[in-house]
Amino acid sequence: MANTTLTLACIGCAYADSELPSQNFHGASSYTFPAAYNSSRLYFKFEPFQEAYKRRVLQQAYVNAYWSGTAFTSATKLYSWQKACGDFDENTLTYNNSADDGETIGTTEFKTSISNPVNIPVDTTIWGPAPFRAKRLLGKSCMYIRFADHTRAVTFNTQHASNKPTLVVTFSDQDVEYQLKGVTNTSGFINRFESVTFSWTIQKAVSGDYCVADPKQASAVFHWRQGSSGDWNDIAINGQTNSVTVPPETFPGGEIQWNVTGVDDYGVALTAADTYTVTTLVGDLKAAPASPINGAFLDPSGAGIFRWTNTNAHNITTQTGADL
Repeated sequence: MANTTLTLACIGCAYADSELPSQNFHGASSYTFPAAYNSSRLYFKFEPFQEAYKRRVLQQAYVNAYWSGTAFTSATKLYSWQKACGDFDENTLTYNNSADDGETIGTTEFKTSISNPVNIPVDTTIWGPAPFRAKRLLGKSCMYIRFADHTRAVTFNTQHASNKPTLVVTFSDQDVEYQLKGVTNTSGFINRFESVTFSWTIQKAVSGDYCVADPKQASAVFHWRQGSSGDWNDIAINGQTNSVTVPPETFPGGEIQWNVTGVDDYGVALTAADTYTVTTLVGDLKAAPASPINGAFLDPSGAGIFRWTNTNAHNITTQTGADL
């Protein structure tokens, strides 16, 4: 399976200064995080990930940032957080209006004197599978860096520098496969004398595959047949409706099989995850006298009310008529 690597340019940067929280900083070629604890954040905005690739299987993503530091040694520890965040306007962003509500995509501990450049990866050790974190970052196309307690200042370039930050993405040339899986009436008994609702959901065919955007159903077809060898009957469903209600007495008695196929909003086929088998109610409804029963007395001058209960082995009790 071949992979593709894309390099996305940084198209926006802004520095949210915790010491000057109401001021906007953008347009510089670099920004410096001061030494000691500081909650300032440097925001990066990258070219959006192309729609044509959003269903592909992700491998990894990282920011290739260019930085330098003051008096770095191998013992120096600069611990940073990277978080995916929503879109921002670099012309107006300040510390006061930049909510710290991003989704963590990785951490980095700088412990070296080497500079230019350093990769800020989607961490695979602390935060779990890299593709999952890559999905968060690519879905937003924006991120920020915030440093925890550190003893040396560190400077990062922006899109205005000669050595610009980039977002590097590697993904498979194969789409993630999604299927339509039944949720209700996947087994057991249904009452063919009442309307029956079948529902389903979209799921990955293989657990663990990641893509940038999970698809939505654009249309679907509900298929059903009598037994395991009858002709299929189709009911078309438009849009994102993930259910269909079948009118009473549509199904014959006996075994019914069903499944669902469709198309997602990327134009990719959604296959049936499984074919399900249910059984309809067939002539085993029984009436049991409830009142009056043996030994009871009726007033011949009043109304005589006779009651019974309907039962069967499958707890389906629809009555369409009766003879006393």
